Amino acid sequence: MNLLEFILISFALIIDSMIVCTVNGMTYKTLTKSQTLNIVVLFGLTQGLFISAGYFLGLLFAGFMNQYAGIATAIIFTIIGVTKMKEAINNRPEEIEQKDTLSYKVVSIQAIATSLDAFAVGISFSLMAVNLPLTVGVITVITIIFSHIAIKFGQRSGELLGAKAEFLGGLFLLFVAVRALI
Repeated sequence: MNLLEFILISFALIIDSMIVCTVNGMTYKTLTKSQTLNIVVLFGLTQGLFISAGYFLGLLFAGFMNQYAGIATAIIFTIIGVTKMKEAINNRPEEIEQKDTLSYKVVSIQAIATSLDAFAVGISFSLMAVNLPLTVGVITVITIIFSHIAIKFGQRSGELLGAKAEFLGGLFLLFVAVRALI
């Protein structure tokens, strides 16, 4: 694998995390620095863990994960996206503005759902000559950095969009769901 392929794979893996973190920033505008750090580290470590798991278990589960990872991701993000859109339609604008708690359960589900494709990539890495610690380390750090940028972008764009931010966030998550099926 050459450097360009590595960079493209890295960004393909983290784009879902960036979209979800943008939505989190739009929806939960009052995240503290500590909460933001915890979220992005969880996303980064989950990416790294799933790549490693895919690498080590790749030969056993290659057919299954390649077949069902996209479907599982699509189902999870369709449910989350539709729920967000329903909340945006049914709630008054002032109710949407008050969202300030993002549970670690929700963040964990998001991190796992955005990392399912990393498991499949880990499987493919097990068939290539890659330096696993370096690869996982770089992708983890890139995920942390770009997820942090995405949360900050989401917070700023959420301020501009107001009550429409949650509906737009739901649309973004539906985009992730559709992309997972392609």
